[in-house]
Amino acid sequence: MIFIVVFFFLVKAGKIGYMPPLDELDSPINKYASQIFSADGKVMGTWSRNENRVYVDYDSISPYVFQALVATEDERFTITPAWTSERLAAPSLSEAF
Repeated sequence: MIFIVVFFFLVKAGKIGYMPPLDELDSPINKYASQIFSADGKVMGTWSRNENRVYVDYDSISPYVFQALVATEDERFTITPAWTSERLAAPSLSEAF
């Protein structure tokens, strides 16, 4: 428990990572456009909030969009909880080696 308190204190103090001010967190501004890339790394399209993003109802989104989102996850996505020890260890191990 003490570790968690110390960790959050260090983040708040700016010693570990960056913590934006609370007013920025309350009203975020999307400064970046979404980009779609092809398999060879070329930009296929760019979308930003001020130009061509529109609100759509959940029901009007193609089920293929959701299937594509799940396909980008690992093969255990639908059968495991939100976190597993393998998912937590993978980034640390990839940075270490």
